Amino acid sequence: MRISCGICGGDNVRKLFDIGHQPPFQVYNCPDCDIAFTIPALPETGISRYYPPAYYGREGRKFNKLIEFLVYLSRLRRVQRILRYVRRGRILDVGCGGRPHFLSRMNSIGWEAHGNDIVESPRLKQLEAEGIRFQVRGFLESGYPDEYFDVVVFWHVLEHLPKPVEALRKARSLLKPGGLLVLAVPNRESLQAGWAGPHWFHLDIPRHYFHFTLGGMKKILGDGGFTPLYTSHFSFEQDIFSCIQTLYNRAGFRHDLLYDMLRTRDAKIGGRGKGELAQTLVVLVLLPFAAAAALLLFFLEVALRRGGTVEIYARKE
Repeated sequence: MRISCGICGGDNVRKLFDIGHQPPFQVYNCPDCDIAFTIPALPETGISRYYPPAYYGREGRKFNKLIEFLVYLSRLRRVQRILRYVRRGRILDVGCGGRPHFLSRMNSIGWEAHGNDIVESPRLKQLEAEGIRFQVRGFLESGYPDEYFDVVVFWHVLEHLPKPVEALRKARSLLKPGGLLVLAVPNRESLQAGWAGPHWFHLDIPRHYFHFTLGGMKKILGDGGFTPLYTSHFSFEQDIFSCIQTLYNRAGFRHDLLYDMLRTRDAKIGGRGKGELAQTLVVLVLLPFAAAAALLLFFLEVALRRGGTVEIYARKE
């Protein structure tokens, strides 16, 4: 079977590793565009079973109250960064259906807030009551007018889309001249990704179709008519926990066990297997040491600009 890159169409690709799912998946890298991709890429009808209702949690809440509060604080950081470039206007958050907290905050400070997702939010009626407008359909099929938005956001969403280049092209058409594109993606060039390989927490097969690098993202953005204004490898929201969970994954514990432990009862997605209670106890005992090691790795990644997540703010040319 001929395998070609889903971004640039090149066939000079090589397999990086196999993923031990049932059915099995592989990750291939394309040196031409510096982006990796998942094979096979499941169609929408096949990928839907990997997004069960529990994936989003009850009313968009995945974790306990303390972690949800920390997530909320990270959303405020994103709001403040956007306000440095655009003070007021119309914003679209793509793929926000499960967790629309960010849009609620933007709406509360006077923005006209819009959301788009293929999944209907459990909080949709509440969002509408707040004045937030929401479309439940594929982004490429969304019916927004051209040059309608001041800001378009893809926050850990682009890797979930089977056609990310087309999505960026669509976003550019929806942005006003000089409009702001905000995105965050897992960074395949991070230290944790290189060390962990198929055990990396942010790999998330098969929900992630593509696995980006900063260089690959900048090339896509440049070709798509965007100029990067700011990039960051500092993501408390994503990367400290990613380092911890990746350490556990690499050590041979049940994949993403700690992540599932921290989710609320309604949001748990893992099944309890043989020996899981013993693994849970060991994970908890080792947690202070794993957290200390993860903090060191996190700050090293930030210093070397090889963080587990890359955040990019770009202007439509």
